[in-house]
Amino acid sequence: MKNLRKMVIKAIEREISLQEFERWLYDYADTAPLMHQPIWHELLEFNYTQKDAHYYFEGFLNYFDKQDYVLVMIEISCEKILAKKDLYNSLYKLERFKGYAPRLSKLTAYRERFDSLLFSGIWGKERLISQLQKEAGRLLKDLHQRNRSQKLAYLKQTSGPALIPAKNHRPWWKFWKKKHVLKFVS
Repeated sequence: MKNLRKMVIKAIEREISLQEFERWLYDYADTAPLMHQPIWHELLEFNYTQKDAHYYFEGFLNYFDKQDYVLVMIEISCEKILAKKDLYNSLYKLERFKGYAPRLSKLTAYRERFDSLLFSGIWGKERLISQLQKEAGRLLKDLHQRNRSQKLAYLKQTSGPALIPAKNHRPWWKFWKKKHVLKFVS
């Protein structure tokens, strides 16, 4: 079921095309545990060549809860970072879940560093990518060692004082909105 969930979400997020997903579905070998799942039968009966197929395919997301979606998207993004594929968009996708999983804020901080590298030149880009890959590899390894409920609890933790909890984080463009107003003594 885990592979099926991952592939369905990849197809919904357009990481793979619906035709690739259909080929994978018919070649999938481990079908015995899925025979009694309603999603399996609906996936086999789905018309992948119909007009607006992707729009209708997104309805399969209803078979999974939000936590499954978050876990799979985090794993997909970390795998793409390790493979050096589409780093910036992978970091952007991880940033979408920062409020849900504060542990990701260490990884998403690299996006701001990539922004500054784009404007200042390419000095240090490879070192930054290797640091990002180490961090993504560490997170992916930690996730693979845990079961589903432990993964969720792990992601909701912060990993030290370097992390900023997402609920207290303000975007950089709101720097003038401070809670304390300076009083001038005349």
